[in-house]
Amino acid sequence: MNDIHDSMGGTRSLIGNLLGGAAIAGGLRVAGAGLTFLFFLLLARNTNPEAFGAFSTVYSIATILGYVANAGQHVAILKVSPATHANHGAGAERDVVSRGLAVVLLSSSLLLGAIMLVSSQTSWLPVINTDSSQNVWVLSAQLMVALAIAEYCASVLRARSRIVFALAPRDIAWRIIAMVLIAYFASNSWPIDATIATTLTTLALTLAIAPQLLTLVVDLVRSIRSGGLLETCSGAYFREVGQFWISTSIKPIVDYAATIVVAFALGPAAAAAYFAADRLAKLLAMALISIEQISAPLLAKSYHGGDSGRAQTIASATSAMATLVTLAGLAVYGLLGTQLLGLFGQEYTSAYPVLLVLAAAQLANTYAGSNVVTLLMTGGQNHLTAIWAIWGAIGASASFFAAASFGVLGAAVSTLVVTICWNIHASRRCLTTSGIHSAAHIFKIRDFRNSLRNTSNEDS
Repeated sequence: MNDIHDSMGGTRSLIGNLLGGAAIAGGLRVAGAGLTFLFFLLLARNTNPEAFGAFSTVYSIATILGYVANAGQHVAILKVSPATHANHGAGAERDVVSRGLAVVLLSSSLLLGAIMLVSSQTSWLPVINTDSSQNVWVLSAQLMVALAIAEYCASVLRARSRIVFALAPRDIAWRIIAMVLIAYFASNSWPIDATIATTLTTLALTLAIAPQLLTLVVDLVRSIRSGGLLETCSGAYFREVGQFWISTSIKPIVDYAATIVVAFALGPAAAAAYFAADRLAKLLAMALISIEQISAPLLAKSYHGGDSGRAQTIASATSAMATLVTLAGLAVYGLLGTQLLGLFGQEYTSAYPVLLVLAAAQLANTYAGSNVVTLLMTGGQNHLTAIWAIWGAIGASASFFAAASFGVLGAAVSTLVVTICWNIHASRRCLTTSGIHSAAHIFKIRDFRNSLRNTSNEDS
């Protein structure tokens, strides 16, 4: 009997720690999203639309390239590090972490060199005019290296359960440092173009992650000296990482392709208007993201514990709660959208229709629910990768042709249509693979109350 009570106590403690960690991570992500918005807002107010549009394009390309340069290591280490530490000890765990860092550094260096080489052949890559002498590909490659290393450092520390030290530099610190640098330039009336903005961003991110990177570099040197680094390399490892590489490189394309294709189709000023509206619209996504930090582990626990009914309730309740918040946000944008865009500068107020369309896309995404989380938590990650690949390609192509034919608003409408379509695809895949339908209209308050009552009975 005591063993049973100890087991139940241990389970409650585990769930408590899980929820506590999820709440901290969610809080940092929400804070990071808010600071990201403020960072872009401050930059827009201290640059002209052409410079801000060029930097928006650079930032979008660099984000995609950063995940490509990571070579799937930031996901692989979350799986490998805890298991290696538990089975083989701290020394072996240090070696696999060092292996991942070596891969990231090598991949980033090779990609940087390739882009620098290819960019000298301007006919090979699409080009937009910027305020600086450098093109967006060179600037993106410089920022890419810092983004790739920052993502890997954060994942290593997350795997070691050091959540605050993992996420605070990447999500909080660099944005604060960058805003201070931009404010300093503005106070001295120094002009900020795409090159300066990228340099300041790269510098801020590098300073923020320096303590993390130094720790990992010291471990890398130790692994090289001990010979443990080479012992961890195997064909099976790289085959598995290849799958992570593909899946993690596709999702950023879905998120950032529209800004990039608008820039190449219509120029940096149009990209600036689209990016400003997109940044505002994506604030609505914070409702779903923050709730998922709590609901995702509970959904996984219920589903793998055989309680599919509770898993269904958790999924649909997550969507219903997030949809209410998103609807409120959409109403605010309807009333105050022009004024909010005016915070970036009066040049951006004309993007009000674009903001409403992109906000509607976020509402559609929220209403469809936690499709991504449901597939990931129920073993459908391969299906998710296929969905992202299909609709990422369709979305990028559709945005380009819509922008070229109908302008920035056409690109926004294309994003809305693709968002609806990929959510329908993902919802059907969730239903067929796990039996879970996470759309908001599936939610029933009665089921939610029963779920809470059952949870209370289990804990008592």
